[in-house]
Amino acid sequence: MPLKPFAGTIGCAPTAPGLHSVVSHRRFGDNLGIRELAAGTTLYLPIEVAGALLTVGDTHAAKGDGEVCRAAT
Repeated sequence: MPLKPFAGTIGCAPTAPGLHSVVSHRRFGDNLGIRELAAGTTLYLPIEVAGALLTVGDTHAAKGDGEVCRAAT
């Protein structure tokens, strides 16, 4: 299986306080699940708080398109 690593969740902190789910897409990022969003691509996200507070997670070594039980595209 060829490897094509990418991060499933990428986002900046929203201005609204409290807990925020990564199930639905938001303008500042979330559970993107886009395998083409890998090394060499550019993603623009709005910065809503000082310092952006960028988070990256749910990393994959390889994956097909979409997700079976989540809201990723």
